[in-house]
Amino acid sequence: DVLEVIRIPAQTLVTNVALEVTTAEGGTLTIDVGDGDNPDGYLDGVNGNATAAYLTVAGTDAFEAGKYYTAADTIDIVLNNAADAAVMKLTAVMVDCS
Repeated sequence: DVLEVIRIPAQTLVTNVALEVTTAEGGTLTIDVGDGDNPDGYLDGVNGNATAAYLTVAGTDAFEAGKYYTAADTIDIVLNNAADAAVMKLTAVMVDCS
């Protein structure tokens, strides 16, 4: 499943993204966070069966230096396994460059 979670206006710089899993799935669940161009650009393979916070990391994630959006887009969560119990919060630091 792909969940379009955060709307990004045109001419916006996203400097960082964080995902916090507040309730574990109780089974196998990996999560990617990205956008339409790169579905795991911000976070790749996050463990949804553990309560923890994850932040885009320099040297490991494609959008480690942030990403500038010339056109409107969304930051998406990709659930790589079935999920019915996990609860998570996604946040992004965005700068309006218009």
